[in-house]
Amino acid sequence: LALPALLGRSVRGTFMPVRLVGASLVASTFFFAVTNAAHFLFMPMYELSMAGLIECYAAALPFFRNTLVGDLAWSFTLFGVWAVIAHTAVLPSVRAAGGAVMRTAPLALIAIALGGCSSMQRGTEPSRDFDWLIGSWRTQGDAMYTLEQWRAQGDGSLAGTSETFRNGDVVFRETMTIDLRDGGTVFTALPQGQAAHSFPMLESGASSVIFEDLSHDFPQRIHYFLDGPDVLVGRISGMHDGQERGAEWRYTRETGDR
Repeated sequence: LALPALLGRSVRGTFMPVRLVGASLVASTFFFAVTNAAHFLFMPMYELSMAGLIECYAAALPFFRNTLVGDLAWSFTLFGVWAVIAHTAVLPSVRAAGGAVMRTAPLALIAIALGGCSSMQRGTEPSRDFDWLIGSWRTQGDAMYTLEQWRAQGDGSLAGTSETFRNGDVVFRETMTIDLRDGGTVFTALPQGQAAHSFPMLESGASSVIFEDLSHDFPQRIHYFLDGPDVLVGRISGMHDGQERGAEWRYTRETGDR
């Protein structure tokens, strides 16, 4: 928070669009760099190498745009409002009466701006919004079945694993997370033998959530929803070889897991 606060002080007092844009861009870039570095280091989604770091930042670029737009909008709104107020006929009389408001009002607006941008970037916690997903879920079958587990993490994110068993052996494994990145909720999947990929949230409901990235080869859409209190449906879909394709898994909550 120290850097955004210092940048706020640097643009206080006069409304200079060029300086304001520069400060906003620096603050947004700093937030992007720090939060995604933490995501790379502490979330088990990417290989701890330079290639993994580049892949992590590349996956986050689509969400960086939202951060830039949000920060610029808040900055111009808050500082622009102050510039308008500062040129009205009301403030000269306030200044003559002592000027305390003149000293504190800019700081108050800076705090509001920073708080607004911070709120936009934090969003809400996936572990609270999608608590219906938490638990152990199993498809039907004895010789071959899939076990998917979702757990809440201390930072408010969700961490998931999906394992497919055949005759007691794991034949496929995938790790997943649902967390906040650059102001948006993101589903990141790391299938066995493949690179990790992130899908921004498209829409959500009381017991349903859809993630989508139309630039991905397949799938482009991931949909989770409850079909009853103890039945979870996972569905993937998208275009493949010029045709709309999809697959669906129906899970039953494991006994005693509520």
